[in-house]
Amino acid sequence: MSKPNYKFRLHYLLRQLKVDDYEVAMKLLPELLGISKSTFLKWIYLTEDSYYDLPFCTLIKLSTFFKVKPIEIYNEQIQERINESIASWAE
Repeated sequence: MSKPNYKFRLHYLLRQLKVDDYEVAMKLLPELLGISKSTFLKWIYLTEDSYYDLPFCTLIKLSTFFKVKPIEIYNEQIQERINESIASWAE
Protein backbone atom coordinates (compact mmCIF):
# COMPACT_ATOMS: atom_id res chain seq x y z
CA MET A 1 0.00 0.00 0.00
CA SER A 2 1.45 3.37 -1.00
CA LYS A 3 1.65 6.35 1.29
CA PRO A 4 -1.01 8.98 0.53
CA ASN A 5 0.13 12.28 -0.88
CA TYR A 6 -1.20 14.88 1.48
CA LYS A 7 -2.04 18.25 -0.01
CA PHE A 8 -0.58 20.16 2.91
CA ARG A 9 2.53 19.54 4.99
CA LEU A 10 0.64 20.11 8.25
CA HIS A 11 1.23 16.58 9.48
CA TYR A 12 4.97 16.92 8.87
CA LEU A 13 5.17 20.40 10.41
CA LEU A 14 3.27 19.30 13.50
CA ARG A 15 5.53 16.26 13.93
CA GLN A 16 8.58 18.56 13.94
CA LEU A 17 7.34 20.10 17.19
CA LYS A 18 8.36 18.85 20.63
CA VAL A 19 5.78 16.50 22.14
CA ASP A 20 4.45 19.11 24.56
CA ASP A 21 4.28 21.74 21.81
CA TYR A 22 2.53 19.25 19.51
CA GLU A 23 -0.17 18.61 22.11
CA VAL A 24 -0.67 22.34 22.68
CA ALA A 25 -0.77 23.00 18.92
CA MET A 26 -3.38 20.28 18.33
CA LYS A 27 -5.55 21.84 21.00
CA LEU A 28 -5.01 25.55 20.33
CA LEU A 29 -4.57 25.82 16.55
CA PRO A 30 -8.19 24.96 15.72
CA GLU A 31 -9.33 27.46 18.33
CA LEU A 32 -7.00 30.19 17.04
CA LEU A 33 -8.11 29.51 13.47
CA GLY A 34 -11.79 29.61 14.47
CA ILE A 35 -12.50 26.07 13.28
CA SER A 36 -13.44 22.77 14.87
CA LYS A 37 -10.87 20.13 15.71
CA SER A 38 -12.48 17.83 13.13
CA THR A 39 -12.02 20.46 10.40
CA PHE A 40 -8.39 20.88 11.41
CA LEU A 41 -7.87 17.11 11.25
CA LYS A 42 -9.55 17.06 7.83
CA TRP A 43 -7.06 19.66 6.60
CA ILE A 44 -4.12 17.66 7.96
CA TYR A 45 -5.16 14.54 6.05
CA LEU A 46 -6.49 16.08 2.81
CA THR A 47 -5.08 14.22 -0.16
CA GLU A 48 -3.42 15.99 -3.05
CA ASP A 49 -6.34 15.35 -5.40
CA SER A 50 -8.83 17.13 -3.14
CA TYR A 51 -10.40 20.25 -4.65
CA TYR A 52 -10.56 21.86 -1.21
CA ASP A 53 -7.97 24.50 -0.32
CA LEU A 54 -7.20 26.50 2.79
CA PRO A 55 -8.60 30.01 3.08
CA PHE A 56 -5.84 32.55 2.45
CA CYS A 57 -6.00 34.05 5.95
CA THR A 58 -5.65 30.54 7.43
CA LEU A 59 -2.66 29.84 5.20
CA ILE A 60 -1.00 33.01 6.48
CA LYS A 61 -1.78 32.20 10.13
CA LEU A 62 -0.41 28.66 9.77
CA SER A 63 2.74 29.85 8.02
CA THR A 64 3.28 32.38 10.80
CA PHE A 65 2.74 29.74 13.49
CA PHE A 66 5.17 27.28 11.89
CA LYS A 67 7.61 30.04 10.84
CA VAL A 68 7.61 29.00 7.18
CA LYS A 69 6.67 30.72 3.93
CA PRO A 70 2.99 30.28 3.00
CA ILE A 71 3.95 28.16 -0.03
CA GLU A 72 5.73 25.74 2.32
CA ILE A 73 2.40 24.71 3.84
CA TYR A 74 1.72 22.85 0.57
CA ASN A 75 3.41 19.58 -0.37
CA GLU A 76 6.43 19.68 -2.68
CA GLN A 77 4.55 18.74 -5.87
CA ILE A 78 2.05 21.55 -5.39
CA GLN A 79 4.87 23.96 -4.54
CA GLU A 80 6.50 23.10 -7.89
CA ARG A 81 3.24 23.68 -9.77
CA ILE A 82 2.73 27.02 -8.05
CA ASN A 83 6.29 28.09 -8.88
CA GLU A 84 5.82 27.01 -12.51
CA SER A 85 2.60 29.01 -12.74
CA ILE A 86 4.29 32.08 -11.29
CA ALA A 87 7.20 31.69 -13.72
CA SER A 88 4.82 31.43 -16.69
CA TRP A 89 2.97 34.59 -15.58
CA ALA A 90 6.29 36.45 -15.47
CA GLU A 91 7.07 35.60 -19.11
